[in-house]
Amino acid sequence: MKNYFHEVQRLDLLWFRILPYIIIGLGLVITISQLVFDQPIGSTPIPNDKLWMFWLGAIIIVGYIRIFRLITDIHEDGITIALKPFFKRTYHWDEIDDMYMRKYNPLLDRGSYVFKFMKPELSYSFRIVYGVQLKNKRRKNVFIGTQKKEEMEEVLKKLEYKLHQV
Repeated sequence: MKNYFHEVQRLDLLWFRILPYIIIGLGLVITISQLVFDQPIGSTPIPNDKLWMFWLGAIIIVGYIRIFRLITDIHEDGITIALKPFFKRTYHWDEIDDMYMRKYNPLLDRGSYVFKFMKPELSYSFRIVYGVQLKNKRRKNVFIGTQKKEEMEEVLKKLEYKLHQV
């Protein structure tokens, strides 16, 4: 399967980059205070034997933050969206009625800066201004944001004939 376009986007927000350090820092303060200095924090501290659950939760949260990304591929079978680590979905050319590039206004168009999963509209974007709008048979609208506007636009123009082959 030939791939014409590939893009990986990460949620590059300051608080999203700082959050793992806050979680780990808080965990270290609590753990060191309780286990090393025998000074529990708060009126109802975490029991020492349950601190491992905090660390397990922190590792899971930090892990998800580190691997969370949006991958867009345009290939000969259609357009594939993967929101790692959650799901992957391909919109095959025979499912798409229309597609076009457009400017995106997150608050006016969808009410969200990142994702909207309300039927009949879907939006996948990470602080994006432009993207491709798909109109298909299963859902009315799907917006896929891109940071590579010119490259995506060029590929979609070349592949537009695939919409009318079916």
